[in-house]
Amino acid sequence: MPAPFFSIIIPTYNRLSLIKESINSVINQSFKDFELIIVDDGSTDNTKEVITSYDDKRIIYIYQDNAERSVARNNGIKNSSGKFICFLDSDDDFKTNHLQLFYNEIIANNSPICMFFSKILSPEQLDKSYNKYEQVLKYMIHVQEACIHKDIFKEELFNPKLHIGEDFDLWIRIVDKFPIYHINKQTVIIKVHEERTVNLLKDNVFAYSLKIFKKIYSSSSYKGKISKRVINETISDCYFGIAKHYLYNGKNLLGSYNMFKSIFIHVNSSYKYKLNLVLNSFVNKKKLKLLIESEIE
Repeated sequence: MPAPFFSIIIPTYNRLSLIKESINSVINQSFKDFELIIVDDGSTDNTKEVITSYDDKRIIYIYQDNAERSVARNNGIKNSSGKFICFLDSDDDFKTNHLQLFYNEIIANNSPICMFFSKILSPEQLDKSYNKYEQVLKYMIHVQEACIHKDIFKEELFNPKLHIGEDFDLWIRIVDKFPIYHINKQTVIIKVHEERTVNLLKDNVFAYSLKIFKKIYSSSSYKGKISKRVINETISDCYFGIAKHYLYNGKNLLGSYNMFKSIFIHVNSSYKYKLNLVLNSFVNKKKLKLLIESEIE
């Protein structure tokens, strides 16, 4: 049996109520030449029964003891046979044209050993003055938006010690060695719900991201490759995320402290909005929560 063009890897852990929609979004792709590898990261619910109920030979089920999603994705990569690898989280969906869009771009570019990603970016993000290292840090690429030639994973994999920020850590290593191509379209549906693994409202996820960025910026491998402007912008964004987490959860002093750090590290046109969040944390908590919830992706 010939190898499929794409391998789609879904790591999952106790997502019984959501994973069926994710699986269906892959099965319903307009492009059909794929395998779907689902790595069950030690689920204790009936995840296995849901997955194995599908009568589709393209679906491969792998069970592992709980080791977090970086290990699960690496396990999926190890067991994949596709030429290009895509990723999907078990609470998100692909739009029906996701694989077809990537296939068209891959063929148009003669199947290079590279990374593609699909995402609608702002004019500011597409600023041509940013170099490739700066771009990949500013694009905020979700793993679900990436499509990567399998040969790249012979050299680079997800860091098994990281379960938040593991994508940025991988992208910066990939772009150091391989080309990266952007498709300015959105083909992934990222769902917001209470049980989401990366949940700004419940978890201080930007504190983890801050550690990843600081690790990258302190590495001799990237010294001189990333401008002070981008360092300040990304660090400021992390403090902004940390501040929103604290403000949303009623920790006004910690929230205000981190918000002012965000403003002072990188002053831009959003400083008035940031100050407004701090003000509302003290005088209008309901409005604050609505503002922050409206931003969650």
